[in-house]
Amino acid sequence: MLSQSTILPGQSVSGTATVSNTGDAPATNFVFRFLNCDAVLGTQNIAQLNPGESLSFNFTTTTGVLGDCFNRNNCVFRSEADITNVVVERSEVNNQSATFLTVLPDKPDLTPVNATNAVIPSGVNMLLPQTFYLRVDNIGGVNVATPFDVRVYMNGTLIHTEALTSLATCTGHTFAVNYTFASTLDHVLDIRVDEPIGSGVVDEYRETNNEFSRTIRHIPPPPVFPNLSVSNADISVAPVLPPAGTNFNVNVTYRNTGPIPVNPPFDLELTVIEAGIPRIETRTVNTVLNAGATATVSLTTSLATDGDHAFRIRLDNNGQVTEGSEGDNVAQMPLCVDFAVSPVGGAWGGGFYEGTVQNLTANIYNNGLFTATNVPVSFFIDNVKVASAILPTVGPGLQAGSYSVSLPYLFATAGTFELKVVVDELAAYAECREDNNEFKTNIQVRLPAPDLRIFSEYIAPSKINPDVDEPITIFISYDNAGVGASGPFKARVLVDDVPLGPDVDIPSVAPGDDGTVQIVTPYRSSLAGIRVIRALLDPNDLLNETTRTNNEASRALVVGQAPNL
Repeated sequence: MLSQSTILPGQSVSGTATVSNTGDAPATNFVFRFLNCDAVLGTQNIAQLNPGESLSFNFTTTTGVLGDCFNRNNCVFRSEADITNVVVERSEVNNQSATFLTVLPDKPDLTPVNATNAVIPSGVNMLLPQTFYLRVDNIGGVNVATPFDVRVYMNGTLIHTEALTSLATCTGHTFAVNYTFASTLDHVLDIRVDEPIGSGVVDEYRETNNEFSRTIRHIPPPPVFPNLSVSNADISVAPVLPPAGTNFNVNVTYRNTGPIPVNPPFDLELTVIEAGIPRIETRTVNTVLNAGATATVSLTTSLATDGDHAFRIRLDNNGQVTEGSEGDNVAQMPLCVDFAVSPVGGAWGGGFYEGTVQNLTANIYNNGLFTATNVPVSFFIDNVKVASAILPTVGPGLQAGSYSVSLPYLFATAGTFELKVVVDELAAYAECREDNNEFKTNIQVRLPAPDLRIFSEYIAPSKINPDVDEPITIFISYDNAGVGASGPFKARVLVDDVPLGPDVDIPSVAPGDDGTVQIVTPYRSSLAGIRVIRALLDPNDLLNETTRTNNEASRALVVGQAPNL
């Protein structure tokens, strides 16, 4: 421990080096040393240090190292116990301790060389006014009490003077400088503190760090373009489920997401693809589409039959507009109902127990543009329907999202089963795709099983720190976190991997119950040291459990006494 953490050159610092024995046996004939970044301050030969005893040694010293406010902790003070490693201890990791001393210059030290100025941008858009945030620091050990200036130059021309009346040690001053560039040529920004440098008004520790420069280059602004944009979610139909052979409208909203207007003319390509055969219609737009504005276009069409059809819109298909991006000019949606089903929830993974109620859950999604009504969703176990529901409406997924169906079902028996969900099982709708209407997988329903557990805190010796040759009794506790009775089983206790007597017989443990058993054979050790007690439940793997990863635990036992410096 040091009397202070910061000094000036030539000043002394006092401290105390302390060694303690936190163990429970004496430490004898060891060396204790304390030193700093320059020299060894003291070496003590200690004949004996009893448990709970401490010895402290005072010192006063100075150091020849020198740092500054940006370079602290430049001298380390360290104490070391048992440097020749002759003491057998409980732990060796705490045999050293360290603290730090900062030695600051005995004068002010003004500098603009700091982290703030280091991030002054080297490139800006010189067509726009800029604001630069600048900083000056006093990294010396003495306050500046004399007024001084910080001057900022651009290409050698003074553009700002920051007048300061004082600046305390290890503090800084940040200020803003606004500047408008007269050209886009390279510019040099200079920060100079207390000019003329080397003979200013402040007597400093050093004058070599009073200037900072940054070359700034012009970064032209990116070119600005309009941007026509459309997405699949922008397409809709009216009516929402047009009968085959009747007219309906396909309505599309598109927009200009760019920062400037889209000037006409430009074309829109509208395509209906019926049974693989395209019908293309081109519309010319002759009005300005302002930045952020939207517009709509409608196409009246019909389909001879329900089935695999589509609509596509392509904005500016002839490339008349130079845009920020061409990747969002096309959208396409199926002109149909297209159901897709996906499983949700734990029932699909199986692994649960017989006699439990599980929620059969699935999400239904419509990839198409048409809206369906009264859509059946059914769940099957080994192709036998066990639950079903009707969805009144299933709209396009891009607008409506997915629809969830969740129905409870009691799994009465254990075994392996095929679990399946089907949407539109009677094929009431002619879809774009029919191969994504069902999902199925095999699941396992398990018989109720136990889960015996033991943890380190369940191992309870009658004494955690026995003397050498002192007999102790070991108790172990256990519980059953499963859903089935365990049946009779054995427990085994080992100390340093040597069995402590025969295995102990334990009667069946009901689900949620626990118990404690005494190991009949006592334990004693003729040697001091750390021993490891290990307990195993069902060591011969005779039980059928949910998991066996928690059937074993261990705990340390300290025999006899040991020092700890």
